Amino acid sequence: MTRASQLAFLCSTQFEDECGQWVDRKLNVALTRARERMLIVGYRPLLERVPLFRELIDFCESAH
Repeated sequence: MTRASQLAFLCSTQFEDECGQWVDRKLNVALTRARERMLIVGYRPLLERVPLFRELIDFCESAH
């Protein structure tokens, strides 16, 4: 690494995709690598305050 921006890129867990939506790197890896099931553990009212998790919860509920 030769620049501070490279370090910030490695430390950041979120980025903006080509459509302008924010993507969480760790969540993206977890979702794309799950083969059979994925269990999300957390306090739902708190998770729903984060738009990304609210969308994920809504998606999971609509899919089942």
